[in-house]
Amino acid sequence: MLSDPLTVTFGGSAKTLVRTGTSAAGSTYRTADGEFEVSISSSPAASGKTRVEVLLTRNYPDATPDPFGGGPATMPNTFGVIYETNPHRFFSESEIPLLRAALLAFLGASSTEARIMAGEK
Repeated sequence: MLSDPLTVTFGGSAKTLVRTGTSAAGSTYRTADGEFEVSISSSPAASGKTRVEVLLTRNYPDATPDPFGGGPATMPNTFGVIYETNPHRFFSESEIPLLRAALLAFLGASSTEARIMAGEK
């Protein structure tokens, strides 16, 4: 199990997240104010692979009035990574960081991420 609490740096500020849920499939961590959440889960995938999903969500107040008169709503933005590997045919421990770095470099190049978010495929 990961340490509790976790620390995530967002915009130069460290955010402390404490474990708020645990199950056989994973764990959830949140800041005291609920603004940030980290969710880590694993499940079996096709062809003997293992799938691990790591998500970071930022919840911030929605300025749009609630038409039903409820409390303030939040608008979540989530960024995540899915690791899917076959543990019996895994290349090496160095493979995952290289794949992650390549994906993040791809998303950061020439506004690729913004174009994808706008609907380009």
